[in-house]
Amino acid sequence: MCIRDRLDPNKYLKVEEFFNRKGPIIVIFARFFEVLRQLNGFIAGTSNMRWRLFILFNIIGSLLWVSLWSIVGYYGGSYIGILLKYELYLSICVGVFVIIWLYRYLIIKRNRKNVG
Repeated sequence: MCIRDRLDPNKYLKVEEFFNRKGPIIVIFARFFEVLRQLNGFIAGTSNMRWRLFILFNIIGSLLWVSLWSIVGYYGGSYIGILLKYELYLSICVGVFVIIWLYRYLIIKRNRKNVG
């Protein structure tokens, strides 16, 4: 059974259309997000993205991802003690930010449903 057969057809079409419009950018930035990194190849394949184009943008994304983490590690390594000291506070701030973002997203989504 194909992965396409297990997904809701309407949602799959929306994802495929979005990928066809923004495919190269998605391939590059999918490197930075855990789930997208794994699904990237499947979506590119089912969207019939040319494999050479996929490899090119995947290499660009890999170079950016490795460069970012190398720079963060090199320059941030001396500050690891400070980060660990304030880890709880940083985690709380990130959690609050995510909750606020999700809340706003859900309200906007609900308002769009009520309007349309």
